[in-house]
Amino acid sequence: MSTYRIAVLGYGSLPNQLENHGTTLQVDKPPSEGPIPPEINLQSNSPFIPTDLTLPLRLGRVSGEGTLQRRITMILYAGAKEEPVFYAVSRFTNLQEAIENLQKREGCPNSRHIGYVDLKKDRSKSQISEVAQKVKEWAKRKRFDAVIWTDLPAKGVEFREQSTGEEILPLLIKDPILLENTKAYISKLAQNNIPLLKKILKMPKAEVLNNPQLSQGILPYLVIAISLSIVFFWVIIKFFTGESLKKHDSVLR
Repeated sequence: MSTYRIAVLGYGSLPNQLENHGTTLQVDKPPSEGPIPPEINLQSNSPFIPTDLTLPLRLGRVSGEGTLQRRITMILYAGAKEEPVFYAVSRFTNLQEAIENLQKREGCPNSRHIGYVDLKKDRSKSQISEVAQKVKEWAKRKRFDAVIWTDLPAKGVEFREQSTGEEILPLLIKDPILLENTKAYISKLAQNNIPLLKKILKMPKAEVLNNPQLSQGILPYLVIAISLSIVFFWVIIKFFTGESLKKHDSVLR
């Protein structure tokens, strides 16, 4: 069986422990879709290292949707501004095993969303063909036989043509939990100097709470809460009024 020298490209939260030089990179991963363990180890023979390779990156995927861990995470997106990525040398010398390892770390049910280039067999898989071509050229320069990366699509966000990526802002404004989790996610990114990410980090909670879109969203709940409060106080008043009348009647007797 042919052995491979394999690179794992990292962006988003994956390369957030560059100082770890062990054979196992511990990565923190909140629970997401499906019964995936909250922590998976990426098997690597090196820490993540900065590269001269740039790829189109932006926040564009609502991960953990419907849970208290929901946040918007980084994806590769055609037309987005190109940012430098990182790489680590996989401990695996079999391409399929390396893909499965990254797949498990990312919580993917299968390898459909793991991109790769295989220089030995001259094949590749990527949602963005230009990404595959750039990675292939980089792999040749660095003398890797194969390169793998996370290739998840956008989710929960609709981007316009010629988008700057700011379509995520209304989602953050309407959802304080999504905002705070996304800010926590951004603060751990190696690529957190992107202008839009800096803008999100500066968004205060007050801005969210005073937003009219959010007010419209919570208005029904406020009405219900006020109604229940009125009923509660009415019951209390009736109770104490009744008790007072009973005492008054007993005195008259």
